[in-house]
Amino acid sequence: MSHFLQRACQVCVAALFFHACNNPVAAPSAAGYTVEAVSPGSRLSAVSVHGDTAFSGRQDGYFEATSVSTGRQFWQTRLTTPQWASNRLSDGPGLIYLGVGSEVVAIARSDGAVAWRFSDPSLEIVPTSSITNKGRYVAFAQNRGVATVLDALTGQRVWQRRVLPDISLSSISAPVFVDSMLIYSRRPTTGLPPDGEVIAFGLKAATGDSVWTLQVNRAQGLLQYGGISNIRYGDRAIITTKDGLVLRVNPTTGVVEWRTKIPATSDTDILSVHLLENELYIGSGAKPGVEVLDAVTGRSNWALSTLLAGSPVFDLAIGKDLVAFTAVGAQLVLVEKSKRSFRFIGTDELKIGGSSVAFQGTPTFSGERIVVATTVGLITLKPEQ
Repeated sequence: MSHFLQRACQVCVAALFFHACNNPVAAPSAAGYTVEAVSPGSRLSAVSVHGDTAFSGRQDGYFEATSVSTGRQFWQTRLTTPQWASNRLSDGPGLIYLGVGSEVVAIARSDGAVAWRFSDPSLEIVPTSSITNKGRYVAFAQNRGVATVLDALTGQRVWQRRVLPDISLSSISAPVFVDSMLIYSRRPTTGLPPDGEVIAFGLKAATGDSVWTLQVNRAQGLLQYGGISNIRYGDRAIITTKDGLVLRVNPTTGVVEWRTKIPATSDTDILSVHLLENELYIGSGAKPGVEVLDAVTGRSNWALSTLLAGSPVFDLAIGKDLVAFTAVGAQLVLVEKSKRSFRFIGTDELKIGGSSVAFQGTPTFSGERIVVATTVGLITLKPEQ
């Protein structure tokens, strides 16, 4: 069967599910949400939403734009061979930046045209794990201690510098731009670092010149390498470490202004840090639930265990009233902030076209709707009326 006919059949299946023979059938629902739309095709991808358009990658190697409200496809672009996944996307003016294997790709949101692709066979780049952009710059994760910043419009190198020794464990990740600075974490995979080893470092975004390093200091309780999730908070940076520390750092000096240890996260990365107003929402693979910190002081505002549903395996999604995440076991967990309660949708609670739905990516809010990648496609869930 050709790809065109296969895709047409997939769309027909989705249409028949909701409107078989022009007689609408009840859409599946669970945990107070109803399936509003399905864009067929298994995917393990982050999702970006702009208005009624959702952008995500299918596991058959295509990146596509679909309607949040109907599931209709607007365009698709073949990027790679099947079994592709991208854990991170980064939005720019008119473009989406993403990692495809060891390449960085910029795609036009309007029509799916590939604006540019960047690869460097001499380097080990891993943009699928983290990628970010600000203004004219794009930065991403790399192995072997080299940092590269690209021009956001052309994909050309702005600068490339060695920032760590050329050893297999000297990876850099979690880049974040804060004003004129670019901050990375150091990401070895094994071993407890000795005093003086680099945890994170700050570079000038325009040139790559080194400004400061944050180092292991056992006297100060800095014991582990950098984490996989850093974010900007106003004119400050929020940096995580592998053993569950959250640090607020002055980006121009590297001075740690406060630190907080997230309980039960020892030796396991904090997977997700998100900011909403002055609250930091923390998700860790070692701690089922959500921890919420005051971004000004670092003190805990509240925490909720989701032990029955499991720990986050991808980024948290922060909405006005809810926190959503995919948990161990491919379940979708919904935390109600005001009540400090949660509910979840298991893999056997929703069936689409006779298939069970396993949740496989970071959810995204579109108003009150939740858009999330699953084994049956990109689905939109809306609150039951």
